[in-house]
Order: sequence, then structure tokens, then C-alpha cells
Amino acid sequence: MLSKLIRGRTAPAEGSAPSVPAVAGPRTTDRPWVLHPFLLAIFPILSLYSHNVHELPLDVLFAPLSVAIGVVAVVWLTLRLIGRDALRAGMMTSLLGLLFFGYETLLNGIIAVLIWIDSFWTNREPRIEIGAMLTIEGLIAAVGFWRIYWRTARPEIWTKYLNAFTLILVALPVAGLVSARFREPVGIHHDGALPALKRTGATPDIYFILLDGYARSDIMRENYGFDNQPFLDRLARRGFFVANQSTSNYCQTALSLASILNADYLDELLEPNTQDLLVLADLIKKNRVADQLRSRGYQTVSFTTGFDLTDNPETDLYLAPGPGHSAFNDMLVQLTPIAPLLFDIHWNDRFSESRKRTQFVLDRLPSIARIPGPTFTVAHFVCPHPPFLFGENGEDVSPRQFDPGRELMPHKLDPFIGSPEYVRQAYRNQSVFLTGRIERAVEQILKQSSEPPVIIIQSDHGAWLHYHPNDVDATQLRERFGTLNAILIPGLKYEGLTDDANSVNTFRIVFNNVFGTSLPLLPRRNYFSNLTNPFQFIDVTERLRTEKQRGQIFHSPDQFLGLKQQF
Repeated sequence: MLSKLIRGRTAPAEGSAPSVPAVAGPRTTDRPWVLHPFLLAIFPILSLYSHNVHELPLDVLFAPLSVAIGVVAVVWLTLRLIGRDALRAGMMTSLLGLLFFGYETLLNGIIAVLIWIDSFWTNREPRIEIGAMLTIEGLIAAVGFWRIYWRTARPEIWTKYLNAFTLILVALPVAGLVSARFREPVGIHHDGALPALKRTGATPDIYFILLDGYARSDIMRENYGFDNQPFLDRLARRGFFVANQSTSNYCQTALSLASILNADYLDELLEPNTQDLLVLADLIKKNRVADQLRSRGYQTVSFTTGFDLTDNPETDLYLAPGPGHSAFNDMLVQLTPIAPLLFDIHWNDRFSESRKRTQFVLDRLPSIARIPGPTFTVAHFVCPHPPFLFGENGEDVSPRQFDPGRELMPHKLDPFIGSPEYVRQAYRNQSVFLTGRIERAVEQILKQSSEPPVIIIQSDHGAWLHYHPNDVDATQLRERFGTLNAILIPGLKYEGLTDDANSVNTFRIVFNNVFGTSLPLLPRRNYFSNLTNPFQFIDVTERLRTEKQRGQIFHSPDQFLGLKQQF
């Protein structure tokens, strides 16, 4: 029955006219399977995954693949029932799938042509709205349907060719992801783990608040014109130790967070020669600090981040404002006309989702203090990391000029967006907003805690104004590695903390002062690595200590990372 359905071998009722016009050429009863619409639908999903295979777990594929296959089946069966021809219905379904997933490519192609034409007599930047694009795609679909239904002879031959072509198309990303995912897995060193904590003694709540890309105070003032020293002074009056010359050990989020939560350098945690960023996700989800605190009776808590590598739904309590979207699904949506439709109504676009996540964590973080028993909370704010979504007072300033269809030359649409001046001002304003809200959250945590908690406020790395992701020599290392680092420990026990403390020792110091361990503090090392080879570390420790870094003039990159999407 399934074979007959897919091959379309049902015959019209006796005495009825054929449902399609007669076409030239011999007919055959050997009608091929209609596979190409399904293969074409899953190709962009597999292709996108294969390009991000080292950063995304395999299970992110299940939902989009299921939806794609289900939608294609419904569309194909509907067209088959209308036209009573499975093969032509399959060709029409493939055309619709091509237009759907090829929306952004077609749009950018049209814009590129218009820019070339306009360059002969004007400097006007063309813009094509969603309505016009849907009209264009509708006309293409109408012409295609007419050709397929009325002018295509021997659709069985076309179906065989399309099946073969799409099968080869799908095989390419499948081969890549199989090679990457199922090779010998990268090992994680388990030796040298943190010592077991005593079963008795103090168990204060521990809050690890990570502000992504929040600059150190001197850098914040010099590069961005924001003096946050009053905020740090108020923290100090509350008992916080503020390390004014603190540095991160790595210049990328996942690298830093994996190192901090395992209280060690990555070359001690990982087998060498890996390029697989997913191993960092494993280190973050199954980190040594949380393991030891669980053995001490702690409940682990985390908040959604929207960043797959640092998201940790495996904690005892995982909090999110709603189902939301995965980063992978968001990337898929950007290929389709769904994205500009969402942007036009400002509903559930990636900027709104990110704002909602940040506001949710700010609102809910103090409530952890009311949970019975000791808790270990990791709150990773992907802020003030770009894209810049908040003004000084929390107003929505999302750069929606970067919406799909307007990304080819976004600086032409608004010369300010994407400029160093924009990054400087937008980063400053977002930092002002976040600083005020974090201070308010700290006040509420302290007020609602039944016993004094441990509160760690850190950044994973510094800021962006002079950061060149693949060029260590062009990067202002003081800016990229200079981090916020403020720690509150009950009883003001700060043995081991210094003004130039680095983040790898954070939990070694906390464990020594709170639980009485004797963990040795690791020497300060700072490692730069580029985005292409994140595990090929360049030791820049000595460069950071030289006066050359302070006196040298650095320039901004041609394009700033992260302005258009969350990552």
C-alpha cells in the first residue's frame, strides 16, 4: 500500500478523464519512488549541522528533521490528492521546499544584482520587504507549477534524476558529520579532581554570576567612558573582595567557563589535539565543582543561556522563561521567510528571545535564596555581550536593521550600526543597565538569605572594541583579558585572593576558605586562541604584563563579532 502511495500507481475512476494533460513520449508503469522532496527538505538541516558539528549535540537534529519530513509529507499528499499524480506532486513539493529554504539566498542574490545595477547611476541601497519577496516567490511557484503540470513529459524520468541528485546532496553533509561525530571520542582527564569535601561544616548558598564580556573597571572607563567604580565601591562596603587587575585565562566563553568550573587549565583537563568544542560542553555540564558540592548536599541550579555550549539543563533545577528556541533552530529559521515575518511584528525574534532570557534571570535569581537547603547556582548572562539589546534604562534598542534580507551591506542601511562608535556607545549603555540590575539582585539575595552566601561576580573574558578574533597581534589583550572579579565569602575570608587574581583559581580559593580544603593555587597563565582553532593556545601572559600593551595604539576590526546574532 505504501509503495503504491509513494509511486502514485492509483488509477482514476472508471470512465473518468485523466487528471493531467496528455504529454508526448511513451508511458511506463514502473513509476519510481518519490524521495527527492524529503531529501531536499532535510538537506539544509543536515548541511547547517555539519558546519557546526563540533559545537552542537546530535539530538538538536531530531525536532527539525521530524518537522521537515512531516510538513513535506502533508504538502505532497495534499498536492497529490488535488492533481492525482504523485510524481508531479513530488516535483511541485520540491519546488516549494527550495523556495522556502532558499529564501535568504534568493533575497541576497536579488539585492546583489540591484546593487550592481544601481551602481551605474546612484549610490542608493536597495531594500526588499517581505511582501515583495513573497510575491516574487509566489510568481516563481506559479510558473513552476504550470511547467511541471502542463509541460513536463515523462515525470518518472525527472523523478529518477531528482532522487539521484538529492541523494548525493544529502550524502555530503552526512559523510562529514558521521566522520566528526563517530570517530574516536576525545577523552577528558579525570585525574587530579578536586578532593572530596567534608560532610560537616558550613554550607552557604553559592552564586556564580557570569557576566559575558563585562570589561574590567579601568578598561570600561578608558575604552567605553563608563565609570563603574561606584558600583565596585558599594560591593566592597558589603564585604566583597574586588580584584581590580583581574584577568581571564582564556579569551572565549566556553574555554573560560570550562576552566573555571573545573578549577584547572584546559591542557590538564583534555586530551591533546582536539578540535571538538562539544567536549567543553561536557566539562561544563559535568564539572568538578558541582560534583563536589553535590557530595556535600548541594542542589545545583542553572538558567537557560540560549548558547548551546554553556546551557546546562542537567542541573537539579533548570530555569527558563519558556520553551524558547534552540540556537540551531534559530539559525535554520534565518534561512526562511519565517524570520522576517517575526521581525516585522517584533514577536519571538532572536533579539526578543534574548532580552526575555536576560530579564528572566535578573528577576528570578534572588528567589533561589528561598530554596531549602544549600544551593549552587550558575547564572550565565550573555550580556553585555553583543548583540546590544538594552539601553541604559532597559529599553529595547535591538539592532533589527540586521534582520534577514537586510544583512548584505548593513552598514549602508544605517552607517552607525556596526561602527566602532556604535559598539562603544551601545556596549556602554548595556553595561550601565546590567550593572544596576546586578547590584539590585545582589541586594535582594543578601536580604532573602537565611545565612550569609558566597557570591561570585565575574566575567568570562573582556570586551570587543579592539578584539580581532583571529589575530593576536592586532588585539588589545588588556581589553580582551581584563575582567570583572568580585567575590563575597562569609566571614570575609579571602586568603589567596590578590588584586591580580585570575579566574582559574576562583573555586580553589572558595573551597579553601569555606570548606577548609588545601588546594594549591595555580600560577597565572593567559591564553589567546582564534575561532578556527580554539584549542591551539598562544601564551600571552608576559605580553599582558608589559607596558607596551598600555601604550600601544590598537584599531577596531572591520567587522564586529556577534552584532547580528546570539552565539
